[in-house]
Amino acid sequence: MKNKIKKILKYFAIITIMAISIFGMCTMLDEKPTFADSGFSTSHSSSHSSSHSSSRSRSRSSSSSSRSSSSRSRSSSSSGSSGRSSGALAVAMFIFLIVMAGAVVLPIIFGATSGSRKPPVIKKNYLDNKQAEDMIKKVIPTFNLHEFIKDSFSTYTKIQEAWMNFKLDEVKHLMPDEMYNMYQSQLDTLEVKGERNVMKDMSLVESHIMNVDIQNNIITVTVAYTVDQYDYIADINTGKLIRGENKKKMRVDYIMKFRKNLNDEAKLTHCPSCGAELKDYNGSGVCEFCGSKIVSDNTEWVLTEKQAVNQRYL
Repeated sequence: MKNKIKKILKYFAIITIMAISIFGMCTMLDEKPTFADSGFSTSHSSSHSSSHSSSRSRSRSSSSSSRSSSSRSRSSSSSGSSGRSSGALAVAMFIFLIVMAGAVVLPIIFGATSGSRKPPVIKKNYLDNKQAEDMIKKVIPTFNLHEFIKDSFSTYTKIQEAWMNFKLDEVKHLMPDEMYNMYQSQLDTLEVKGERNVMKDMSLVESHIMNVDIQNNIITVTVAYTVDQYDYIADINTGKLIRGENKKKMRVDYIMKFRKNLNDEAKLTHCPSCGAELKDYNGSGVCEFCGSKIVSDNTEWVLTEKQAVNQRYL
């Protein structure tokens, strides 16, 4: 919004300078002395010539007539000059008003045009779902696309609900440490401010696999989701709305990445939360020392990245 205002002000300043320049040029051209303003007129010269070939009395009469005629001529010239001056000023003022009107109207038109553009949407540059499923089945023979979409969306909702309730530790195993630390830092800030990010009633509208990447026994699947949900900021104690909309659902287009370890022999030897050694660990369970839930990369898909690319109220 600030950039838009700056552009309008800049445009207005340029147009104003142009208008003043045009007005000044017209005024300067109009103020140049004319032939009549210099005191030379054909009527006066003619009167002077006739005074030598006439009598003295007629000379006085002719001279008087000449002066009268010269006066009328100068008056007429002055009147014509004044008329031209008024006309030039009128034209200059007309040009000035046109330019100034353009300076006001054009930015509004351009602003209305730019504001009416449709929001960006996720480009449909996806893999074919069947093609993606076949690629994944080469490394995970039991892979089922429908189950994957359902389970990965469930992972997203679990993380969002834990975020909303300030219980991120409960889903720490569903994300990498970098993401967990970032989310926890943001939650700490919200808690200090006495605010809560309410995210609820999430429903999956559409999903599609965008990419499959397999490197070093790690498979990463990029998925596009369209989700309907409530998403707003409320007072942590009273629940009173602070920012956003609590009466309208928001439709959000996400791009998420899920990762899974393909090494069946990969097993955790220490608790990711407290570092305690895990004995007889079979891939899932609860740490006997700190009580946190433990799930290794090769038993569940882990959400490694989440990006909202578009959002609008329904």
